[in-house]
Amino acid sequence: MPAMHWKIIMILCAGTCFCLSSAAYLFVKLALRPKDGQSWEQNHWEFEDQHPAIKRYDFWCRILFSAIIISMLLLFLTISF
Repeated sequence: MPAMHWKIIMILCAGTCFCLSSAAYLFVKLALRPKDGQSWEQNHWEFEDQHPAIKRYDFWCRILFSAIIISMLLLFLTISF
């Protein structure tokens, strides 16, 4: 059986990473958003990093959004070469 072409492997890996990261990002946006009875506007921007729920929410949003961007770039580079 011949070896798979490197483009096919890269598209499969980057596509899987993109789908999983997108689904996880939507989950974080819907489920991890702090729901402690106060609106987002009640937290002053200087103190948002001290609130543990907002800190966890921001951390996961940044990580997953970065994974989405990296996988999109990999897909683009793989398709363009």
